[in-house]
Amino acid sequence: MKKLLLSIVFALTPALYAGGDITPTIENNSALYIGIGASMMSLNADLTDESMETIGGTIQVGYEYNKYIAVELRYTANVAKIEYDPGTTANITNDDYPANFTNIGIYLKPTYPIGDLSLYGLIGYGSTTFTNLPVGGGDRTESSFQYGVGASYRTTENISLFVDYVNLYDDAGIDGHFIASDILIEVVTVGVSYRF
Repeated sequence: MKKLLLSIVFALTPALYAGGDITPTIENNSALYIGIGASMMSLNADLTDESMETIGGTIQVGYEYNKYIAVELRYTANVAKIEYDPGTTANITNDDYPANFTNIGIYLKPTYPIGDLSLYGLIGYGSTTFTNLPVGGGDRTESSFQYGVGASYRTTENISLFVDYVNLYDDAGIDGHFIASDILIEVVTVGVSYRF
């Protein structure tokens, strides 16, 4: 049996390496990619129903180790003024508040490809910052575990469209503010990425 296997290997060797029809291939799916997107950013306090919403922009830089896993760095910042809803408080509604709302995070990105469509998760750690908050003023920062889900669709070999949801923060208070409330900070992004 060993002699038969060795004979087959030696018989196929010239075809594999000397111009035959069968050639060894090593698939290399690793790639650097960058992307931009438009984001809807929001903060909600459950006790008072206070909320802040704004439109932001997202920049992403990632590296695909293969078609199933990537690491991605994201930065999101508001590009419009914040709309503040006081909820059940006596605070004043403000639809044009000049505050800044930013997040930076790094994520592991497990992916499940289905043809040109890919479903993915985002699991990582990030830091969310507000400057000049509508209530209480000052700057507030919270760093926490962040997670999300999304989908992308490859339109060409290098270009993909994507949409995803990321939970940036879900805990009580935010850096000494909204102490009695559970705070939920979320972002939904629609964008395009380019794979090198």
